[in-house]
Amino acid sequence: MEDKEKLRKIIKETRLQKNIARDKISELLKKRGIKYAESSLSRYDKGITESIKAEVLKGISEILGLDVIEMYKLAGLLNENEDIRFAKLNKRERDQYSEIEKGQPTFLTIIA
Repeated sequence: MEDKEKLRKIIKETRLQKNIARDKISELLKKRGIKYAESSLSRYDKGITESIKAEVLKGISEILGLDVIEMYKLAGLLNENEDIRFAKLNKRERDQYSEIEKGQPTFLTIIA
């Protein structure tokens, strides 16, 4: 099974196991400042839409209690080197990374 298909299956199955409706996911994402319509999630669930934005994937992963780094890897958003660096970031630095992904200006903490 291709990684992106596996990712979609994990998200859908976890959402169903936790009995969280797509519109509830959309609502919870909106509270986090992420716009992603229920209809978009429906298309993603059905495989009509293959890709998903990093910020949306992060939000859905957090809502469902999934490992964000593993989900990013399945989506092809992280390779092994990036995975190691991302895992070493503290919460503030990960938030800054997410801000950059959204295209929002932020002050960066330089890590070596």
